[in-house]
Amino acid sequence: MTIDFGKVDQSTEKNFKGGEKEVYLRSFSDGKVKIMQITIPKGATIGLHRHIGNSEEIFVVKGKGHFLTEGIREDVSAGAAYYCPEGSEHTFINDEDGDTVFFAVVPQHDVR
Repeated sequence: MTIDFGKVDQSTEKNFKGGEKEVYLRSFSDGKVKIMQITIPKGATIGLHRHIGNSEEIFVVKGKGHFLTEGIREDVSAGAAYYCPEGSEHTFINDEDGDTVFFAVVPQHDVR
């Protein structure tokens, strides 16, 4: 299945997950997996949140920034992959000069 994010409506999310400013989001979900293209402008953040019942895999395609995962800073730039396992808490901060764009995949985990 191909998902053309250029044809997916973009939404503006103010204070995404409790973050600062606004981010731009294009999203697809089949009910078990959510795939998002997220643009984070300079100075914007994604708020601190914990992954319960899911994890998150991210691939940065443009720009730079950093994640804080369980309080540990992890710098990323275009070409980097990042993983937040189930049960972990993280945030993203774009304190660089331009936009940061990444794709995020959030699969739901089986609950037994």
